[in-house]
Amino acid sequence: MVKLLGVSIERLEQKDIITRIQKAERSLFIVTLNPEILLHAWHDEHYRKILNEADVRVVDGIGIVIMAKLLYGITLKRFPGADLAEELVKLAAREKKKIFLLGGNDEANRRAIKRIKKQEVRITGLGGTFSQEQAMGAINNSQADII
Repeated sequence: MVKLLGVSIERLEQKDIITRIQKAERSLFIVTLNPEILLHAWHDEHYRKILNEADVRVVDGIGIVIMAKLLYGITLKRFPGADLAEELVKLAAREKKKIFLLGGNDEANRRAIKRIKKQEVRITGLGGTFSQEQAMGAINNSQADII
Protein backbone atom coordinates (compact mmCIF):
# COMPACT_ATOMS: atom_id res chain seq x y z
CA MET A 1 0.00 0.00 0.00
CA VAL A 2 1.12 3.53 -0.74
CA LYS A 3 -0.25 6.85 0.47
CA LEU A 4 -0.30 9.63 -2.12
CA LEU A 5 -1.41 13.11 -1.07
CA GLY A 6 -3.14 11.57 1.92
CA VAL A 7 -5.04 8.85 0.02
CA SER A 8 -4.16 5.19 0.63
CA ILE A 9 -3.86 3.09 -2.51
CA GLU A 10 -3.48 -0.68 -2.59
CA ARG A 11 -1.26 -2.36 -5.15
CA LEU A 12 -4.00 -4.30 -6.95
CA GLU A 13 -4.02 -5.98 -10.33
CA GLN A 14 -7.14 -5.72 -12.51
CA LYS A 15 -8.05 -9.35 -11.85
CA ASP A 16 -7.80 -8.76 -8.09
CA ILE A 17 -10.23 -5.85 -8.29
CA ILE A 18 -12.75 -7.85 -10.32
CA THR A 19 -12.40 -10.84 -7.97
CA ARG A 20 -13.00 -8.61 -4.94
CA ILE A 21 -16.15 -7.23 -6.59
CA GLN A 22 -17.40 -10.71 -7.54
CA LYS A 23 -16.87 -12.13 -4.05
CA ALA A 24 -18.37 -9.17 -2.18
CA GLU A 25 -21.22 -10.10 0.12
CA ARG A 26 -22.38 -6.50 0.39
CA SER A 27 -22.40 -3.33 -1.70
CA LEU A 28 -18.96 -1.90 -2.37
CA PHE A 29 -18.00 1.75 -2.64
CA ILE A 30 -15.45 1.99 -5.47
CA VAL A 31 -13.58 5.13 -6.50
CA THR A 32 -11.38 5.67 -9.52
CA LEU A 33 -8.44 7.94 -8.77
CA ASN A 34 -6.62 10.35 -11.03
CA PRO A 35 -4.19 13.17 -10.17
CA GLU A 36 -6.94 15.81 -10.09
CA ILE A 37 -8.91 13.80 -7.54
CA LEU A 38 -5.83 13.30 -5.37
CA LEU A 39 -5.01 17.01 -5.54
CA HIS A 40 -8.56 17.89 -4.50
CA ALA A 41 -8.31 15.37 -1.63
CA TRP A 42 -5.03 16.90 -0.50
CA HIS A 43 -6.74 20.28 -0.08
CA ASP A 44 -10.07 18.98 1.26
CA GLU A 45 -9.92 16.82 4.38
CA HIS A 46 -13.57 15.73 4.13
CA TYR A 47 -13.13 14.61 0.52
CA ARG A 48 -9.90 12.79 1.44
CA LYS A 49 -11.74 10.97 4.25
CA ILE A 50 -14.47 9.85 1.84
CA LEU A 51 -11.87 8.48 -0.61
CA ASN A 52 -10.04 6.65 2.17
CA GLU A 53 -13.31 5.04 3.30
CA ALA A 54 -13.88 3.49 -0.14
CA ASP A 55 -13.78 -0.29 -0.26
CA VAL A 56 -11.72 -0.23 -3.44
CA ARG A 57 -9.56 2.60 -4.78
CA VAL A 58 -8.71 2.04 -8.43
CA VAL A 59 -5.79 3.81 -10.11
CA ASP A 60 -7.35 5.49 -13.13
CA GLY A 61 -4.78 8.11 -14.15
CA ILE A 62 -1.25 7.50 -15.41
CA GLY A 63 -0.07 10.45 -13.32
CA ILE A 64 -0.67 8.40 -10.17
CA VAL A 65 1.44 5.56 -11.56
CA ILE A 66 4.25 8.01 -12.31
CA MET A 67 3.96 9.72 -8.90
CA ALA A 68 4.17 6.41 -7.00
CA LYS A 69 7.21 5.35 -9.04
CA LEU A 70 9.06 8.65 -8.66
CA LEU A 71 8.30 9.22 -4.98
CA TYR A 72 8.41 5.69 -3.60
CA GLY A 73 9.80 3.41 -6.30
CA ILE A 74 6.49 1.52 -6.23
CA THR A 75 4.78 0.22 -9.33
CA LEU A 76 1.02 0.66 -9.37
CA LYS A 77 -1.14 -0.85 -12.08
CA ARG A 78 -3.52 1.45 -13.91
CA PHE A 79 -7.12 0.32 -14.45
CA PRO A 80 -8.98 3.15 -16.21
CA GLY A 81 -12.54 3.73 -15.03
CA ALA A 82 -13.86 3.11 -18.54
CA ASP A 83 -12.16 -0.31 -18.58
CA LEU A 84 -13.55 -1.08 -15.12
CA ALA A 85 -17.04 -0.14 -16.35
CA GLU A 86 -16.64 -2.50 -19.31
CA GLU A 87 -15.60 -5.33 -17.00
CA LEU A 88 -18.58 -4.65 -14.75
CA VAL A 89 -20.92 -4.82 -17.75
CA LYS A 90 -19.39 -8.18 -18.73
CA LEU A 91 -19.81 -9.37 -15.14
CA ALA A 92 -23.44 -8.21 -15.16
CA ALA A 93 -24.07 -10.10 -18.41
CA ARG A 94 -22.49 -13.32 -17.11
CA GLU A 95 -24.22 -13.23 -13.75
CA LYS A 96 -27.55 -11.79 -14.94
CA LYS A 97 -27.14 -8.65 -12.83
CA LYS A 98 -29.17 -5.48 -13.35
CA ILE A 99 -27.37 -2.18 -13.86
CA PHE A 100 -28.30 1.46 -13.34
CA LEU A 101 -26.46 4.13 -15.33
CA LEU A 102 -26.15 7.33 -13.32
CA GLY A 103 -24.73 10.55 -14.67
CA GLY A 104 -23.78 11.85 -18.05
CA ASN A 105 -25.76 13.83 -20.54
CA ASP A 106 -28.41 12.46 -22.91
CA GLU A 107 -25.96 11.85 -25.76
CA ALA A 108 -23.42 10.08 -23.54
CA ASN A 109 -26.22 7.95 -22.10
CA ARG A 110 -27.45 6.99 -25.60
CA ARG A 111 -23.93 5.92 -26.59
CA ALA A 112 -23.49 3.95 -23.37
CA ILE A 113 -26.80 2.16 -23.81
CA LYS A 114 -26.00 1.28 -27.42
CA ARG A 115 -22.66 -0.18 -26.37
CA ILE A 116 -24.02 -2.00 -23.33
CA LYS A 117 -26.97 -3.52 -25.19
CA LYS A 118 -24.47 -5.59 -27.19
CA GLN A 119 -23.69 -7.43 -23.95
CA GLU A 120 -27.34 -8.34 -23.33
CA VAL A 121 -27.43 -6.63 -19.96
CA ARG A 122 -30.62 -5.51 -18.27
CA ILE A 123 -30.57 -1.76 -17.66
CA THR A 124 -33.10 -1.01 -14.93
CA GLY A 125 -32.41 2.69 -14.57
CA LEU A 126 -30.87 5.65 -16.30
CA GLY A 127 -30.33 9.18 -15.18
CA GLY A 128 -28.29 12.24 -15.90
CA THR A 129 -29.04 15.31 -13.84
CA PHE A 130 -30.68 14.26 -10.59
CA SER A 131 -30.88 15.87 -7.22
CA GLN A 132 -29.41 13.60 -4.56
CA GLU A 133 -32.90 12.73 -3.33
CA GLN A 134 -34.15 11.92 -6.85
CA ALA A 135 -31.09 9.79 -7.56
CA MET A 136 -31.49 7.77 -4.36
CA GLY A 137 -35.19 7.18 -5.10
CA ALA A 138 -34.53 6.12 -8.69
CA ILE A 139 -31.70 3.80 -7.67
CA ASN A 140 -33.72 2.19 -4.88
CA ASN A 141 -36.73 1.68 -7.18
CA SER A 142 -34.57 0.13 -9.89
CA GLN A 143 -33.33 -2.71 -7.69
CA ALA A 144 -30.07 -2.54 -9.65
CA ASP A 145 -27.15 -4.72 -8.65
CA ILE A 146 -24.52 -2.41 -10.15
CA ILE A 147 -24.62 1.39 -10.31
